[in-house]
Amino acid sequence: MSESLSTFLSEYNQYVTANFTSIQSKKLFRVMKKIVEKELPSRDVSSKLTEKPITETEGIKFRFYSPKMVIVPNKYLIENDIVDIPFDVKEESGEEELVAYVLSPDWGSGWRDICENDDFIHDEISNLMYLIDQYYYRNAMVTTLGSISIGYNRIPTFYGAWGKWKRYLQDENRVLREIYESYEVTNENSNSKETKWWLNHLNGFDPYINRIIFQFIKGKKLLQENFMEEAVVSFDNVVSISCQLLQNRIRKKIERTKLISILELGYIHSKLLDRLYKVRNKFGAHASTSKWWDFSEIYDGFLGEVQDLLVTHIYKVVLFENENRKVYSIENKWSEWFITNANDIFESVWFHKLP
Repeated sequence: MSESLSTFLSEYNQYVTANFTSIQSKKLFRVMKKIVEKELPSRDVSSKLTEKPITETEGIKFRFYSPKMVIVPNKYLIENDIVDIPFDVKEESGEEELVAYVLSPDWGSGWRDICENDDFIHDEISNLMYLIDQYYYRNAMVTTLGSISIGYNRIPTFYGAWGKWKRYLQDENRVLREIYESYEVTNENSNSKETKWWLNHLNGFDPYINRIIFQFIKGKKLLQENFMEEAVVSFDNVVSISCQLLQNRIRKKIERTKLISILELGYIHSKLLDRLYKVRNKFGAHASTSKWWDFSEIYDGFLGEVQDLLVTHIYKVVLFENENRKVYSIENKWSEWFITNANDIFESVWFHKLP
């Protein structure tokens, strides 16, 4: 049994014991052990292919292939009937947008039998397994959004867009390859090459990297909408989470000055991040006692510098994570992926540590 799985089972047992009756908690823990030991391995033959558009990517001619994900423009697929896209989307499609096809575990439903037809146990187990199922797909999408945000300087999202999924018992990799090969990009540019580098190195499955990308894109969106004080908080969160990541890997407390040194970021980087932290404390974390009405005039140029600086910052953090990887995406079987990363997944998706 992996260390992560052992920790997960212990944490899960503590959670159910603290929140449910003795009979319910024992049954929940017993069912969870069955799922881990028998049910998940039995589902390795099945995969789910989710199709989801990436908004704010109009006009990008780009394609990408990996064994578990493909990204291609949707307009080409619509015009050539490569995929079955809903009619209303066909009518509304103007310029090309990118669409992602992500393979993920088929764990979102079908738990009633193993839950011994107990409605309460079924609801608890189903809710958790649905979120774990969603976790894989969303993390793959975070990798995609972060890569496009940096490579093309866009603010992409997949929230609120239409989406579909289909279950495959075999040939799912062949389907991905056919979708990828149906669209040919003849003229790659520097943006597409940079985006592919990020797609190959950005590990959205690591909760720290996931949160860094989430905060970075959120900060860009807030800045675009002129919520500048709020953008400062999100940008500073990128630095704070970076310290947490290094601390998790090195196993000792990492202050911001130490972060700069380990990542070899330099004096200018250090000064800008120090100022960012001070601006965050003065305006973002607390109501300022002065110049609140002039914030946009004073700090507009500075926040533009910070946004550019954070791309370099994230690049250095990603290189560090690549060399000190702890959380992996799927390489072989879905069940092995869960067993290897069980506790990180549980902490990311469940509610047991919320205030």
